[in-house]
Amino acid sequence: MLVVNKELALRVERSEAVSWASQLELVRALPGNPHGIEVRRFGRVVLLTAERVPTSVMGNRILGAGPEDEADLQAALDFMAERGLSPRVDVMPLHQNGEFLKALHERGLRCSGFQVALFGEAKADLPLPALTVERVVEPSVAARVYVEGFEVSPERVQWGTDLVRAVVGQAGWTVYLARVDGEPAGVALLHVAEGIGSLAGACTLKEFRGRGVQTALLHQRIVDAASAGCDLVVSQTGNGTVSQNNMERVGLRVAFTKAEFTR
Repeated sequence: MLVVNKELALRVERSEAVSWASQLELVRALPGNPHGIEVRRFGRVVLLTAERVPTSVMGNRILGAGPEDEADLQAALDFMAERGLSPRVDVMPLHQNGEFLKALHERGLRCSGFQVALFGEAKADLPLPALTVERVVEPSVAARVYVEGFEVSPERVQWGTDLVRAVVGQAGWTVYLARVDGEPAGVALLHVAEGIGSLAGACTLKEFRGRGVQTALLHQRIVDAASAGCDLVVSQTGNGTVSQNNMERVGLRVAFTKAEFTR
């Protein structure tokens, strides 16, 4: 049985930065870097920017900053300010104290929301889904389901499409497409690195919700993570969401709730 402790919490935190950085570096490698992606590291602080998608949840974040990282945090904030980007700084409980929160406040940053980080054991003995779940080798259908399932706004369709397209066939990444009665119904991503399987980017089309699509995609990814040698699977989502409920139903637990600070 896994127990939440400092070492485990740090693994969960790091896995998010590793997975997001990997995905954005692959998007950056698309011809012409169409979304203006930059992935920068300032000491332990990881900065992810998408200059041409300024409202991106994934693409404009600062991860890993704590009380001992103030100089590196400032360097990341300066980098974003030079590009006219509004910062979002993720702060996990292990990395906060009164002085650090005061320092964020003095930089004009305020707590604007929370995210839940979840973890579970990678298990090879979960029941495989009754639904058809395919490993994607050609991204067009999966990308369409991704942007429709997440209800991406028209001006962000290319961004959503490229988030899927960039990772298909890349080392460490698997994209899954679930079908109901032969029809594309849901999509999900798995990233494997450092013995951890990151359960990323999952959604279901409206007309297929409530039919077990996400449970099927979760089970398949957890089994595949175990087969790839992972001992841990992780994910994150909004607090109290349907996604959190789905993950807890298949055995994941809350590792910590982190705060998001924005200007």
